This record gives sequence, structure tokens and C-alpha cells, in this order.
Amino acid sequence: MDNEKLTQNSICADIILYNGKIVTVDKEFSIAQAVAIKGNTILAVGKNEDMNSFKAHKTQIIDLEGKTVIPGLIDSHIHASLCAKEIKNFILSEVKTIAELLKEVEKCVKASEPGKWIISSSAWHESQLVENRFPTRWELDRVAPNNPVMISRGGHVLVVNSKALELGNITKDTIEPEGGIIVRNHDTKEPTGVLLENAAAVIRTLIPKPTEVEVKQNTINFMKEMNSYGITGMTDAWAKDSDIEIYSKLNEEKKLTVRTQALYPVMNLEETLHAVSKYKPLEGDDYFRIGGIKTMVDGGVEAAWMKEPYEIVAGMQLNPEYRGIQIYDGEARKKEFKDILKLVAEKGFQIQTHVAGDAAIEFVVNSYEEINEITSIKDLRWTAMYVMYPTKESLDKIKKLDIFTTVQNHPYLLGKNMKSFWGERRANSAIPIRTIMDKEIVVGGGTDAPIVPWNPFISISWMVTRRIANGEVQGIDESISRERALYIWTMGSAYTQGSENKLGSIEKGKSADLVVISKDLLTIPVEEIQSIKAIKTIVGGKLVYQRNN
Repeated sequence: MDNEKLTQNSICADIILYNGKIVTVDKEFSIAQAVAIKGNTILAVGKNEDMNSFKAHKTQIIDLEGKTVIPGLIDSHIHASLCAKEIKNFILSEVKTIAELLKEVEKCVKASEPGKWIISSSAWHESQLVENRFPTRWELDRVAPNNPVMISRGGHVLVVNSKALELGNITKDTIEPEGGIIVRNHDTKEPTGVLLENAAAVIRTLIPKPTEVEVKQNTINFMKEMNSYGITGMTDAWAKDSDIEIYSKLNEEKKLTVRTQALYPVMNLEETLHAVSKYKPLEGDDYFRIGGIKTMVDGGVEAAWMKEPYEIVAGMQLNPEYRGIQIYDGEARKKEFKDILKLVAEKGFQIQTHVAGDAAIEFVVNSYEEINEITSIKDLRWTAMYVMYPTKESLDKIKKLDIFTTVQNHPYLLGKNMKSFWGERRANSAIPIRTIMDKEIVVGGGTDAPIVPWNPFISISWMVTRRIANGEVQGIDESISRERALYIWTMGSAYTQGSENKLGSIEKGKSADLVVISKDLLTIPVEEIQSIKAIKTIVGGKLVYQRNN
């Protein structure tokens, strides 16, 4: 680039990045050499010499030295509020055995006082352990006899010790709550310490709440963590009033470094009435706004509502007729679900529904269809989250109704459980991304962190290879190209948010959200995709992250 030639043009760039590989993700998926930014907007994209007319004395010139630039990545389904709250909890992501896990618990106990809660981060999975199982309450008791222990695995499973069960009044005589499972010893019927879905909620209510100051700082810190992976936008898939208040305050203070849309979670009509009366559709600005409503009709891998029974899994699933959890169960609750949808449609909100199993997907899609006959949902971007095991008929109806989808790389950590609980056939067919895209259904990418790691390049790698953490490949027929995976994580996610005209690609007039990455995503060996790092992350024309080495 000619550094001596300065523009006489009244439109001067604040930043010019040149001499790189700019992967625009525009309609042609074109590749450029340089991009100019003014304020928070992309001024021009093209060849190095095209940028000369936008250069002035004050322009910051960045030589990319051949590095690749991609649009800012958008996680369309992440539990950022939860991740932020957990950011100081002890980490289990590197442990390989039950013994190592217990040592980490013991370290925390020794550093704590008797009676204080010992709490882990959710970002781990039992499949990483040699034993391929959870610890039992009795094993935890050996290292934590006087402290309640809560080991969270994602958002659907907890493992606790006897002290925690005691505080939660959970005994062998406790009746399971609706939508929850207390895993019990086969012979004694004593709780093993593993709690699924709503049974876990009993323990979560006992955990001490952090202060507002702590939550705000944790949120800032977690957003910086997201920026370090090239994430510039997200949909927080479970943001209650207190979370929305934190985001709003940080936005007022101009401290948000990830553009955020919040989905307000509702599990009944009363909560929905509260949400639609308190908030307005897409209320907010370019950095924080209300994205819509979120609800759930089934659980995760261990509780997805299936048409066919699950496999028997020793120590976890012993019911030969078990088909998962149906949250809106019974005629009254099914009607309530449809009343929720009807209200949301009347008020003009998007709704995103957590739906995993084939029976659940069919129920949701049919319910969306019923509401559409009363109030058009065509422009509301109603979405099915997860769509882990859809039938062809459900996908055809999703396409017909213009329903959007979001997919996450759950199998990366949960693939072994899919195989154990669902059997190999269903596990290999799970999350059929290629089929969804071939039908031209809108699909956004995400992680569902902390269920799986929030590193987007792990997600993209899984989409391309279908390789899970233990090295196995599941469902290779549903793998997609790198270009498609990048599209899902940029333009696809932008569509699910209704922000495709501003975000998702590097084009003139769009918001200047982009990432300089350490390796060329489109050409490196597939096994290296996970190792890609963000070198610079820019949001709205501002550098929010820069790698030091």
C-alpha cells in the first residue's frame, strides 16, 4: 500500500487493514485484500490500492502480513449470564479420572471453611473421564464431609455430595419433581448424587448469590474472554430480569464488548405475561436489545423427548420405556404452551424453543403451525433450538413455515452419551446440519456454553469433521464445508437475530465487526481448525482484543 499517497477525499478512514485475506462472507463469498473502517462502519472492501483514496494522516494503517480476516463470530445460543456467574468457580475441564476430580474438590475444601459451598464450573463432561461416569455422593463425601459440593455439568445435570442433598431435603423417599430425575442406587434406592433437569433446580436455589458489582465485573471479564475467541455478538439464551438489568447498566456505561440479544425464559403463561408486558420486541440498541422469548419442551441428551424408548444405561437409565422428559405434559400443559405461543405472536415477539428429540420437535412444529393459522409468524423469526433429532416431515414443515433453527456442537462432549442413551443409529443422525442447509432452512451457529466450550473454532471444527472429543466420528454424512460452517457462525446467526443487514459479513455499510485470525480457516488441515486463535477482535470499529504473543 502506498503510504505516501494521501487522500483529498473528504471521507477518510480511521483504520485501514491491508495486505491480507479478507473472507467477506458476502453473497459470492468473495475474497478481498483490504478493508477500510470509519467510525463503527465498514467504509470500503477491496484491493490494497483501492484503499489509498480513504487514507489520511490520521488513518491507522495495519499491515495484516497475509493474515486472514473473517466477520465477527456470533454465538446464536450461549448462556453468557451463567458463564459469567461461574467464571470464578473451580475448573474441571482438564481432569481425566475420578481421582483427579476428587483432588480438585479436596483442594477447594482445604482452602475454604467448613459449611461453605464448593462449586465447579459447568464446562466439563463425564465422558472426558477414564471411568466415563459421574462421581458418586459417597466419593465426594470422602474429600468433602463438612462442605456442600455442587458439581455442575452444563445446564441440565448436577452432581452433589450428601451435605448438599441434606440441605436440599433430598432423600430416598423424596418424590421426583415434575420434569426432573433423581438418579438412585438400583438396590438401595438411595440418591447417588446425580440430579437431572428440575431435580437439579432444588439445589441451585440454595447457592449464595453474588453481588451486583461482582456480576457486572464477571460479565465484563467473560465478554473479554469471548472476544479472545473472535466472538463479537451473541444471543444469551436465558436472560432473566436481573441479567437484563446488568446488561442494560453495562450498555449505559459503554462497557459491552459483545453485541448482545437477550431471550427472556418462560416456562408458563404467567411468566410469559410478565415478559411481554415488561419488554417490547427488539427493545434496545445495536449493543444490547431484547431478542425475544425462550421456552423449553424437553431436556438435553439424557432427557430429550423421543418417539422410541432410550437404551438401558447402567447406573443412569434403567427404564426400558423411558422416552425422555416432556415438559408441557398433559392436555392442560399442552394448551398452556399453545397459549404462550399465541400471546407471543399477538405481541409481535420472536420465540425460540429448546427442542431436542423427534417427538418434541414434531410437537413444537405442529404447534407453531397451529398458531400461524391464527396469527402469521412469517416475519417473527420463530426458531427451533438444538433440533437434535428431527424427522424429515418436521424439517419439511420447518421449511414451509419459514421457521429458523440454531445448532450447537453438543456431540463434541455429549456424543458418547448420545450413543449410550439413544443408540448408534440415532447418535449418528443427530444434528443433521447438512440436511438442514440443503433444505435452505435458516440456521445459526452456537455452543450452548457452558454445556460445551465457548471456543467457536471447536464448534466449526466439529461441523466440518463431526469428530468428538474422544476422537470418534459421528454422523460424517452430515458434515459440511468450512465455508458453510463459517456462514452459519456469521450470516446464519445474524439472520436468527434479525441483524443480517448490519452484521454477519464484511461489506460496505455494515458494522465494523471483524476478526484477524492466526491461521487461514479455509485452507489449513482440518485437524488444525480447533487451534485457530483470534489475533485482533474489532467491534464497531474499536479494538476490543489483541493477542500479545
